[in-house]
Amino acid sequence: MTHVDDLVAEMTIDEKIAQLAGIFPFTLVGPDFAPSPDTMAATIPHGIGHVSMAPMLGGGPQQMASRLNAIQRHCVEHTGRIPT
Repeated sequence: MTHVDDLVAEMTIDEKIAQLAGIFPFTLVGPDFAPSPDTMAATIPHGIGHVSMAPMLGGGPQQMASRLNAIQRHCVEHTGRIPT
């Protein structure tokens, strides 16, 4: 069995379904465009396959990367799945 097989075997059906979807980043942030842990917990409880349209987060490249990293960190810490 490969590492990928092991990971898929550990995933719940809800996590597998979540990996098929993408999400717009503005649905995960608060009014200041910073990722909101409460919003992410409610919106993507089982993780997410990918974040689409990252430039919608605004700011320069470093700020956008920081915000995407916060979203990714939330997924890793709360679901064990890393969005792409």
